[in-house]
Amino acid sequence: MAFSGASKFSESEHYFSTLSSLFTHPARSRILRKLIEAGNKGVPFSQITEDLPLHRNTISKHLEFLRKKKIIVSQNSGRTTIHYLHPQLGDSIYNITDMLFNISNFELMETLNDLSIEE
Repeated sequence: MAFSGASKFSESEHYFSTLSSLFTHPARSRILRKLIEAGNKGVPFSQITEDLPLHRNTISKHLEFLRKKKIIVSQNSGRTTIHYLHPQLGDSIYNITDMLFNISNFELMETLNDLSIEE
C-alpha cells in the first residue's frame, strides 16, 4: 500500500476506494460505458480514441489505470489492441456502472445544482 496507515482500513473500504477511483475522470467513465456496450466483442483502441477528445497517450494512460485495477483486459490482435471488461467481473460491473450513470445523470446533478444555488 502507498500509505503507511492503509492497513488500518477494512477490506471493504479499500474496495470502495478502488471502485470510486474508476469514475474520477470523465474519460474513464466513457471508456467503461463503451466497453459495457460492446459486451464480449471488446473495443479496438482506435474506436476508443475516436470517441474521446483526448490525445492517444492520455487515453492509453486511462486504459493502463483500468488494467492495473483489473477492471479491463487487453489483447493484441494484429496491429491493434482490443480492450474488454474483465470477464470475471460479470454482471456486477454492469449493475454498478448503470446505477452510477443513472444517478449521476439525474438526482445527483439536480442536488448538486441546488446546493450551488444556495451558496
